[in-house]
Amino acid sequence: MKHYCLILLCLLFFTDFNGLAAQELPLVYSLEGKAKYAPDGGKRTKLEVGQELSGAGTLKLKKGSRVGLFMNDAFIYLEGPTTVDLAELAASEGFRESDVNTLFGRQLEAALHPYFAGTGFGFSGGGPDGKAPGVPPKKEKSGNGNKDRKISIQSPLIGKLSGASVTFRWTLRKPDVSVQAFTFRIIDRTGDTVHEQSVNGYSLTLNLPQVGLQPGNNYRWSVTATDKEGVDSGPLNLIYTPLEDQQKITTEMTSDPAYQQASPTARLLQTAAVFEYYEYLQAAREALNQARAATPKDALVQRMYKAFLYRYDLVE
Repeated sequence: MKHYCLILLCLLFFTDFNGLAAQELPLVYSLEGKAKYAPDGGKRTKLEVGQELSGAGTLKLKKGSRVGLFMNDAFIYLEGPTTVDLAELAASEGFRESDVNTLFGRQLEAALHPYFAGTGFGFSGGGPDGKAPGVPPKKEKSGNGNKDRKISIQSPLIGKLSGASVTFRWTLRKPDVSVQAFTFRIIDRTGDTVHEQSVNGYSLTLNLPQVGLQPGNNYRWSVTATDKEGVDSGPLNLIYTPLEDQQKITTEMTSDPAYQQASPTARLLQTAAVFEYYEYLQAAREALNQARAATPKDALVQRMYKAFLYRYDLVE
């Protein structure tokens, strides 16, 4: 577990990029079956994923239901049928630490920012004083490629890739039916061309080892319109890693108790958080897309997806 030990050491000294504190109230991040929640003295309502609970009140789980709660970088799973006093639960020693959930918690905190509360991006309702809270910072200022370029890269995202087959996709920022022919190019760190070919259309699938990429090396790739000057993507970084590097991360993640006990949707969110930490941004986005497809009405999934796009300036 060397990877996660390093993570925990780092997180002891650095807060996440939003500067947010750990989740100090129980938050529902995994739910299977049905359960209800009643705040202290309040009405009992249906429990929802992404719901932050008060420090007091009760949870009532029906038979066959499982609820995962996250608080202060620790987790606990509750199984029905049972009724749980939240104040007693918070004071108990039932919450367990988790390397996976330490990373997941940072992305969770980012997603809980009020900026991502609505159906679009932006504030809805403002903060408790009636004023809009500060806009969250971004990790990338220019998105997946320079926005001054006329070709917008769709995938893969800047960052690490592993495996053999990869599909590169792009679009024009301003549609132009006359632009259909492109020159695709990959260069190495010395500027030498590793692969170049003509493409008709807006995607290209390559076997990276077959075209000359070597695991452990950094590359840049670009797309240029063949018959129209000034229409290009600019160079984008690509770090090609050995497949076993990503597999090791996956193996460590799937051995974590918090991952093993999570619902399928929560596992995808955890996967996205872990891969993002290790800069496998394309893999992280794919995990988020799977979660959105599986549970399109899950508010937590939507907020975490929005926060991810925002962090890397992927929203036009």
